[in-house]
Amino acid sequence: MTRRAAFVSVAALLIWGLRSDVRTDAALAGGYPVDHCGWIERRGDCFVFASLNGKYREHVIEAGAVPDSVHDFLGHVVGSADACSVECRNYMYTRCIVDFEITDCTPIDLGCGVLEGPYKEADCWLWKSAEYGSVLTGSHGYAAGDTVHVVGLIDPYCATICGIGDGCLMVWSHSACGDTSTVVDDVSWGEIKHRFQP
Repeated sequence: MTRRAAFVSVAALLIWGLRSDVRTDAALAGGYPVDHCGWIERRGDCFVFASLNGKYREHVIEAGAVPDSVHDFLGHVVGSADACSVECRNYMYTRCIVDFEITDCTPIDLGCGVLEGPYKEADCWLWKSAEYGSVLTGSHGYAAGDTVHVVGLIDPYCATICGIGDGCLMVWSHSACGDTSTVVDDVSWGEIKHRFQP
């Protein structure tokens, strides 16, 4: 469902230093801390970080000791961002993350949302939440109208054949929500509604 087909564990990655050809410009200094989960994408000899909250994009970190077979992965980056000048694949980046550490992302409790779908004759479902909007997901065994509690992360950068939603839901765990619209049982209210729809 997401634009990356594989997740790579980064639990074993250590703190990496900044590339030797990266120039941090003191005259452009305006550093700020980075402590977010996001996609880390290889571009030539560089890795470029884009946080899942959309706050940090096009921030360069070095490839370092990451194997050549590793391209894109999800990681939690803690470090300091500052102005710099580094070229990767003929593109000049102006923000670099230094003195950083990368660990596995920790899923968060996203609360309850209502499942809608399927759409476009495919396994395209929306998990709709007042806080997070309409996010693309799978049915995970639930039916349209079910209220589902999710623990996971939302990827705002995903691209899918579905072409709907404000990002993709990466689910670690899910369960039925015990509210007035869903009977927490083997047959939920959403499933009953689905069976008897005209």
